[in-house]
Amino acid sequence: MIYGTNKWLTATVALSTTCCGAAMAADLTVASGNTQVFDGSTAFPGGVDVNGGTLVIGGNGGGAGVTLTGNVNAAANGTVSGFGAINGNLNVNGARVAPGYPVGTPTGVSNGNLVVRGDLSMNNAVFDFETGYAGLPITQPGTGDNITVAGNSTLNNTTLNVSVNTLGTNAGYYRILSYGGTLSGNGLTLGSVTGDSQPAATIQSLTGDKQINLILGPSTTNLWNGNGAASATRAGGGNGTWSAASGNWNSPTNATGALPDGGYAIFTGAAGTVTVDGGAGPVRVSGIQFATDRYTVQGAPITLVGSGGNPPALVVGDGTYASGQFVDTIHNPLQGTQGFVKTGPGSLILTADSSGLSGPILIADGALEIDGKLNGPLDIGREVVLAGVGQVGTTTLYPTAVISPGNDGSPIGTLTVNGNLTFGADTVYRVHADPASSASDRIHVTGVATLDGTVAHVGPAGNYAPRTTYNILTADGGIQGRFTGASSAYAFLTPTLSYDAKNAFMTLTRNDVPIGSIGGTGNEASVGGALDQEDPPASGNGSTSGGNASASSGNGATATGNGSSVVGSGTTAAAGTGARQVTTAVLTMTPNEARSALKQLSGEAYASTATVLQSQADSVRALPLDHLRGNLDAPVRAGQPTAQLGAPSADALPQSGASPVWAQAFGNWSTFAGDGNASSVSQSSGGLFVGGDGAVGGGWRLGGAVGYTGSHSSLADSASRTDVDSYTATIFGGRNFQAGPGHLRFMAGAAYPWHDINTKRDVAAGSLNQRLESSYRASSTQLFSELGYHLPLSDAYSIEPYAGLAWNQLRTRDFEESGGSAALRGKGRTDDVTSSTLGVRGAWQFESSGAPGRLTASLGWRHAMGDVTPSQQLAFDGGGTFSVRGVPIAKNAAVVGLGAEIALARNTTAGVAYDAQFDGGNRQQSGLLKLAVRF
Repeated sequence: MIYGTNKWLTATVALSTTCCGAAMAADLTVASGNTQVFDGSTAFPGGVDVNGGTLVIGGNGGGAGVTLTGNVNAAANGTVSGFGAINGNLNVNGARVAPGYPVGTPTGVSNGNLVVRGDLSMNNAVFDFETGYAGLPITQPGTGDNITVAGNSTLNNTTLNVSVNTLGTNAGYYRILSYGGTLSGNGLTLGSVTGDSQPAATIQSLTGDKQINLILGPSTTNLWNGNGAASATRAGGGNGTWSAASGNWNSPTNATGALPDGGYAIFTGAAGTVTVDGGAGPVRVSGIQFATDRYTVQGAPITLVGSGGNPPALVVGDGTYASGQFVDTIHNPLQGTQGFVKTGPGSLILTADSSGLSGPILIADGALEIDGKLNGPLDIGREVVLAGVGQVGTTTLYPTAVISPGNDGSPIGTLTVNGNLTFGADTVYRVHADPASSASDRIHVTGVATLDGTVAHVGPAGNYAPRTTYNILTADGGIQGRFTGASSAYAFLTPTLSYDAKNAFMTLTRNDVPIGSIGGTGNEASVGGALDQEDPPASGNGSTSGGNASASSGNGATATGNGSSVVGSGTTAAAGTGARQVTTAVLTMTPNEARSALKQLSGEAYASTATVLQSQADSVRALPLDHLRGNLDAPVRAGQPTAQLGAPSADALPQSGASPVWAQAFGNWSTFAGDGNASSVSQSSGGLFVGGDGAVGGGWRLGGAVGYTGSHSSLADSASRTDVDSYTATIFGGRNFQAGPGHLRFMAGAAYPWHDINTKRDVAAGSLNQRLESSYRASSTQLFSELGYHLPLSDAYSIEPYAGLAWNQLRTRDFEESGGSAALRGKGRTDDVTSSTLGVRGAWQFESSGAPGRLTASLGWRHAMGDVTPSQQLAFDGGGTFSVRGVPIAKNAAVVGLGAEIALARNTTAGVAYDAQFDGGNRQQSGLLKLAVRF
């Protein structure tokens, strides 16, 4: 990333610090006469002082741009412009703010949104506002500059200068400042109004709605106040009846009255349903603007009339790029002789028969959905969308325009052109095709269709019939030219085009892209390779789509020849098997959908469950050995004092300080980091162990324990959860051997846990929406030992270097899921893991209020070997086998332990402990409560 690029401004950049590679170590200063352009999409780590120069916060208009992390301070006639964001405050003193770029710059983008995530302060400053430039090709008509402030805004002696680019498409209402906190200061003052025309301009400050708006246009401009809520601080809006005489309108200065004949109607505030009543005469307007999402206008006809030589305007949007999400509807017939211009980035739906409207129609920005009828000649501007199931007149699609028949109620529909239809270069015809039939979107042209641009198959999702051909365009007057190509949103389908004299057809077939090549991980590629066996790619190996792994051996076979249909005959399974159904579903997915589906279908949770169960082995062996270690070190306690008279008591003899019977409750919280193939796993468990040990002669102690563990684990990137109930029986023993000033300690044991496992997985991708479940069993055999040297340092302190060795074999049985076509069958497996541990422990004996206690700490290094990355063989019903790998066990980990215990009574001890393992992203942490009793 290079922060200091000057792509179209060539002035010298003055920096307050040096730039090394892609990073600047300190703040930046832009001096007078210099320009600093931040371009691309990245974050600058410091603040910027604009001392007379120009700062351009780059990025594309309306999109994400550069983020400046610190404050921006502009002074001495400096300028701040662009489309990006400032995480800190923007302080403008004796300088100017001009969002976007000036018209005519090589970016092709003029107005824009500047985001301030802190506070805005403008003192003796200038706000340069500019409307979007209009022409052919059309650039953002109906939008303007604006500033969005998350915090407070302070405006003192600040002048708003306005530049209007073609009033005919830029009159109306513009949101120029929004703020999340408070507004203070003496506000904005209107300065100059320049440009292609100089319309009347009014600044509207609505502190209750936390916004400042600019209203451009004739004096007949009014704002809808159907709910009567409009005031000096809030907008109106809402439901109501609109007639030529109704008084539910407000002027920009908040005067109440009727909309003047031929006035400009702005609908803002709360959206509602507006019913037009023609009883007081025809309702005539020079323009209608929806500055709020989801308004509906219905009822009597509306007559569109021009104003000042400009055609009528229909606008959807409040002047911001964000209003591109607005959808507003007019159910009324439109009348008039001058057509209209539609601007603003939002979508307008027209449902009525407006064949009484004549004159040219220009859709300059956003989208028009026509579900009724328009007669006039229709021009569709650059990147504008024409949709619907209605009728239009002769239509010209300018370069990069989009035509997409259908609507929300009828995603597959026919759009009729009563006249000729001309596709410009780089136009796009979006086609929806019915997976279950030969129905598709269609354009019916009563005249001549002149073709150019491309066809894009965009859905809907479903199981497409084999080699279905769809009629996507019919021209009664014949077809001239050809589309330049066709594409599909689906990863494994290729549309081909064919023609006759009056029709264009699209046929979908299976392409040469293997399903496995879409996978971004080895697991995804492996399951994809198994699905490829059901319906091989047309020929060769296809191409990848962002994946970096290949299917496992035997799972990624491809076939040659003329290609297969979308649902083809398959190579290994009947059409009704789970493998066949899953393959068919995946073949009709987009690349992103397919990649997500492969992740969900892989069943990697079964392999990762082995990692979770192997990790539980640590607690199974640590709990009994901790107690045995304490009992082996327990001092001999003095007997109770004897009475001066009477027979001696056995209690007077010296007694062992060991606690032969104990119970311990514990909880574990673990995170196993993903390795780029398997997703990370979060696991929690808890349980209770009860055990005991006793002296058997020669210094040896033998014991046993039984316990229960309940475990719950889930995958980070997949809706998979596994619950395990584990039951364990353990035997163990050990002895101390005197050696110099300390003693050697040897301990060993064996354990046999058995596990009841229940797994639930949710698969939700494309046409697949299934809850899959399985129940199966596993068991483990553990052998473990430890050798340490316990060295007292004083009566209270001791240390113990130690070495441990453990082996755990996990045996998992076969299993089979239920719940849908994506259900998997798993083959039983055996995983062996051996671990060695080297470390040191320390202990401190103390007394508190006469009660003996002990604090312990340990630190070690654990190395694991063997099946540290478990794998699982899986298959869909009727399909081939594939292999997935689980999240790995840490090969090398730091082992940490802390503990404390204290005597509650002469024969009872209680304690707490914390044990943990850390290795990069892997974390295993345990909390323990224990109770030991002597008899």
